[in-house]
Amino acid sequence: MSDESHDKAAVLVVDDEEIIRLFAKRALSMAGYHVLEAEDGIAAQAVLGEQAVDVVLTDLRMPRMGGLELMRWARKECPDPVWVILSALEHFDVAVDAVELGAFQFLTKPLSAEALRVTIRNAVDLRRLVIERERLNGELEVSNAQLRQKVEQLERLCGMLYRQAETIQTDLLRAEGIQRALLPRRAPPMEGFQVHAVYQPSQLVGGDHYDLIPVAPRRVALYVADAAGHGLSAALLSVLFNQRIRPVDEASGEPASPARVLRQVNRALLDECASQGLFVTAVYGLLDTDSGELRLASAGHPPVVVHRSKGDCTLLPHTGPALGIEEEARFKECCVRLEVGDRVLMYTDGLCDVGPAQDPLDVGRIAGEIERGGADAKGALGGLLRAVAQARGHEANEDDISVLLLEATPGNSTIDNGQRRTTHGRAPERSGDVLVGTVGDALCLSIRGRGTWTQCEPLHEVALATLDAGRDLVIDFAECNYLDSTYLGTIHELVTLADERGVPLHMQGVQPKVVGLFDELSMWRVKAHIGPDVLPMPSKLAPLSETAEDRGRTRKRILQAHEVLASLDERNREQFADVIEMLKTQQRANGKG
Repeated sequence: MSDESHDKAAVLVVDDEEIIRLFAKRALSMAGYHVLEAEDGIAAQAVLGEQAVDVVLTDLRMPRMGGLELMRWARKECPDPVWVILSALEHFDVAVDAVELGAFQFLTKPLSAEALRVTIRNAVDLRRLVIERERLNGELEVSNAQLRQKVEQLERLCGMLYRQAETIQTDLLRAEGIQRALLPRRAPPMEGFQVHAVYQPSQLVGGDHYDLIPVAPRRVALYVADAAGHGLSAALLSVLFNQRIRPVDEASGEPASPARVLRQVNRALLDECASQGLFVTAVYGLLDTDSGELRLASAGHPPVVVHRSKGDCTLLPHTGPALGIEEEARFKECCVRLEVGDRVLMYTDGLCDVGPAQDPLDVGRIAGEIERGGADAKGALGGLLRAVAQARGHEANEDDISVLLLEATPGNSTIDNGQRRTTHGRAPERSGDVLVGTVGDALCLSIRGRGTWTQCEPLHEVALATLDAGRDLVIDFAECNYLDSTYLGTIHELVTLADERGVPLHMQGVQPKVVGLFDELSMWRVKAHIGPDVLPMPSKLAPLSETAEDRGRTRKRILQAHEVLASLDERNREQFADVIEMLKTQQRANGKG
């Protein structure tokens, strides 16, 4: 009966005995194979040179050329067929030699038709498996070549994105400098009064703005404004608001009333940039330092807190809508007369938007903090900001914060606009910069900005050399706000090596967001190396020298870092399983490329 699964498989029978060839041909033809014959090795060479053969069934002892010599020739000239050895029992040792040359199986004479068919069927199966493997390997090589092209494209795109990010970072730093330059650098003379101001943007640039403007003898305009949103668009809107403030009436030369100032700004914003979602909240006041009268108008802004020296506290709500929304908006004014020791707090909503939902830092708590501040106005403001930081916990500012605290008491005013993050004319350090220096025998590494995979290989190399030398290693994260998974895995690997070798490794200045990443990935060993003490860093730090680009080493570092993270717990293993498999596939592809 024909074996349909092996139809058209070609079998070459090589034997100097015609009766053996005829027996094998009859048995295999009945099973559906295409059978070819050759009387010895020389004749078999001719057949193999002309036709594709799947299996060769050959005797070992034949005139002119035996089976072993034929196999040696075929290994170079015709390596594809599967070889089955046919031999008498007395030739058993030679048959074993043939198997070592690569023969699939051997049969002994006299032949059994059933044993022959089973052996040939298995040999054909093997041949077809080899063909299928070669086909799949060919497809895999094509896929790997395509994958390598895509990886190279992604690496080029990543490089372009990093360069664009550096350009954007430079522009943002310059914009920050411009925006801070628009804030007051010092308070104007305010006889009988003092004012303390603090500005804390949540990003490099923000939507908050405030100012203190002398508009006439013993008359000072003061305002706090908050443009909708965060970042660059909010910053530009706040700058536009600042440019459209007209604190003095152009016709009379007298200080403009707060309501008039807000009406004018509202019209300007609607004329120049009316758009859904673009608006500004603001509170504007005009202070007469002689009489202590403070006139206020508020456009959708958080309540002004008036705290009397006798302990009473009043909240003054907004007196009109936010600016840039309603064309015919009207703004009322309220007037308070300040006595000695009275305080007025004007602020943006970033001061309130902190703390858990069940216990927010609301206006009532803000007023309470001002009251608890005691006689020192500056100290009271400092206490309020500490309460904000405590309520925020480890989270970074999600909104800009601007605060003005006015007190009817003679004293020195203070302005705190924070420190400008400047590059001093240089391009900003790119994401993941590592600076290196030494203090005594210890090597100090300072991680700056966003730590990404691009710096992990040189970081690992220099840190590993330090640990190999038994030198202390200090890693400072004070200016690092993010680490990607490759960076995290590399840090964990270095900490583990330090522990195994008994070399001190100290981590400091770790920001709350980075600590959160350690917690998320169960990096408890790393957290144990975060010290409470901040060790002094070198006065001079130099950029870490980069090694020549070696994509193979970089890919290996990325893979190894993710394998480290995956080993920490089951959740990590599941999270990074696909990533690790992709990296291993890519590594195999590059090994063949």
